Amino acid sequence: MKTSEYFKLKTDKSIVFVGDKLTVKISKRFENYKLLTVKETVKTIGIFQMQIGDKKSGFLLPAVVEMCPSYTSIVTENGETYVECTFEHGDIFIKDKRVVKNAHLAYVVFTEFVEKGKMPDFLSYQDYAFILDIAQNICGVKIPANHTVFEIIYAFLSRKHDDYTKMYRHTAMDKPPLFLRLSDTPHASTSVTAKLIGSYLADSVNAAIVNESDGESKIEDLLRQ
Repeated sequence: MKTSEYFKLKTDKSIVFVGDKLTVKISKRFENYKLLTVKETVKTIGIFQMQIGDKKSGFLLPAVVEMCPSYTSIVTENGETYVECTFEHGDIFIKDKRVVKNAHLAYVVFTEFVEKGKMPDFLSYQDYAFILDIAQNICGVKIPANHTVFEIIYAFLSRKHDDYTKMYRHTAMDKPPLFLRLSDTPHASTSVTAKLIGSYLADSVNAAIVNESDGESKIEDLLRQ
């Protein structure tokens, strides 16, 4: 969805919504990091789902923004709770487009999206590899790792939507992936050894018994020698 036609930049650096109706859904999980406050205005980290009419999109800005919707409410979808903000024509979408760089927000992005596996629905598999690149640019932080490392992590944790044992890249990729959390050792690990030396031993043992490995592990071959 091309969103630029629905917004106008004012001389005071505010961004105004000029469409008929805009709905924004912000995860209440951001309250855990003190990054979501709902009062006369809404202050939040700029990561949320947007909908104009029947068209959906997303907003990915790892910085704190202030918004002035006409009204707000609490909604629940797929077990997740959101603050839903509704903007009408002329409402201030973002009070000031200038944002403060905050290195801590890069940590929040990694913790929520990768460590806890709470990947936003509006991001596609192709978007995953650039999330931390965006965070580094906006937050003013340098992560001492090659971009390829990020791609490997996201590719490894992305699985077939109805079978977590199959890597998403090995499927037809015609449906959104299931994204596992980084700490999900029982499901993310691909060998019995990796399951048993990881955390959550009881769950890992059950996973190893239920899902028999269908391939050889180089590490396990080495240990057998």
